[in-house]
Amino acid sequence: MSEITEMREYFHALRKHVGSILFVTFLLTALGGLISSFLLTPVYQAKTDILVNGSQAKGPNDTAVLSQSEIESNLMLVDTYRVVIKSPLVMDTVVRRLGGSSDSEKLSKQVLVENVKNTQVISVLVSDPDPQRAAQIANAVATVFQEEITKLMKVENVYILAAAKETGNKMIWPKLWLNIPVSFFLGLTLSVGGVLLYTHFDTTLRTEQDIEKYLEVPVIGTVSIIERMKRQPKTKKKNQQVNPATEGVHAKI
Repeated sequence: MSEITEMREYFHALRKHVGSILFVTFLLTALGGLISSFLLTPVYQAKTDILVNGSQAKGPNDTAVLSQSEIESNLMLVDTYRVVIKSPLVMDTVVRRLGGSSDSEKLSKQVLVENVKNTQVISVLVSDPDPQRAAQIANAVATVFQEEITKLMKVENVYILAAAKETGNKMIWPKLWLNIPVSFFLGLTLSVGGVLLYTHFDTTLRTEQDIEKYLEVPVIGTVSIIERMKRQPKTKKKNQQVNPATEGVHAKI
């Protein structure tokens, strides 16, 4: 029974402070949208695809034939080439080619290398605040890797499938469609949690029922609240001085 009573008190407190809850929720939602739109630096991403192709056996009519072992070997090459792409050998060359104040370590953090599942294709994704520069870095990484791997492996088995292009206004960060709902739920959680905590730790006794419930003593009597009446300002009577010359005139009148 007591648990039901406490739930009713919490529900009553939420209804009582519904205005504050809505205000805090709206404030944090608007704040999250404003921060995402104007304060966070937008980040754009460019992508280029690279095909890794190993040695192939020749079949009839000079057609290329891939055996299962060769396919597995090519897949292993993909993992090896992923490491080479982000190596200082490639990153330093890209930095020198593009110029600017960036270094190879910082550039390596901007580059993400992924391989398409069960394929020999490597995707190079570059993130940068400038969409044009992101595309330039991605293309430079692919080109430099193709040149360096030829020197290292003495084979020409890397082909650029698609050059990176500018993504325009399509930024990957910040994500408004994600940040605004998160701000909304954060504001709602904080406001509702604040009201519930305040109600739980509030020990003020306001009614006779609270005294009987928490102090476990009977209420003998109550004192009503008496509003203090405002005192009327006293008016001072001014002593009227009678002119002796006109005293008789006033008397006759």
